[in-house]
Formats: sequence, C-alpha cells, structure tokens
Amino acid sequence: MARTRAREWGLDPARIGMLGVSAGGQIVFEAATRFDAGQADAVDPIERASSRPAFFGLLYSGPALTEAEIPPDAPPGFLCVAFDDKGPTGHALALFQKLREAGGRAELHVYARGGHGFGMKEGRQPVTAWILRFHEWIADLGFLEGPPS
Repeated sequence: MARTRAREWGLDPARIGMLGVSAGGQIVFEAATRFDAGQADAVDPIERASSRPAFFGLLYSGPALTEAEIPPDAPPGFLCVAFDDKGPTGHALALFQKLREAGGRAELHVYARGGHGFGMKEGRQPVTAWILRFHEWIADLGFLEGPPS
C-alpha cells in the first residue's frame, strides 16, 4: 500500500524499506525473502505493485530467519544484536552468512551489552547508537540522496 500511495505522500516508491524488531523482525524478513514483482493486469493497484522492500533492517530477531531460503535478488539487510542476547545473536550471525552465500548485501552490528529489547532506550549507549549506524547504512546505499523522484 505504501508503494502505491508513495507519490501522494511525497515518497519515492523505490526507497521504501522495512524495519522489524524482535518477533516483528521475522515478519519483515518474510517480506524481504518472499516478495513478488506484482501482477501487471491486476485490478487492485496494490496487487500491481512489487512487494519487494528496497532494504530491510532486523533488530534482535529470532530463529525462523535461519531456516528461510534467500532469493538471489533479496534486498540489502541490516542486522543488529547484543552479544548478551544469546539466541538472536546466533541467528543474526547465521543469517549474515546465508546472505553472503546467496550473493546478497548485508551489514551486521553486534554490541557487547544491551540484552533483548534495547530499542532506543535512553542511557543504554553504545547499543542505542544502532539507529545512527542504520542511518549511515541506508545513506551509504544511496537511499537518502536527493529529494524523492
């Protein structure tokens, strides 16, 4: 829906990505690996649009990630976990390797402390600086350059 209304909202449809946290990351990962190009002859404009996100970000997401197939045209991914959050850290490492093996692009950040659910809570530096790293990453990919086209 966001892509079909992007121009109305002043967005570039080619720069729409997704960010998922914890269990929400598993939903984002599904969107990043099970997308389609859209159906050109569909009546519904949403069905005509591609469902592939331009990029995806995952914060401390879970085990379903390591079981999925990575398509060769998967969008670039940003992965962030805390070392002391045992489960998600292992999953992020495995997913990073799967993305590499599939020829995808990814960036992985593992902070020493933060546990599960660090989000953007005040006073939890340096782990809460992940949002700055995410911003740098999407800028490096070219998604923040210039006005929406």
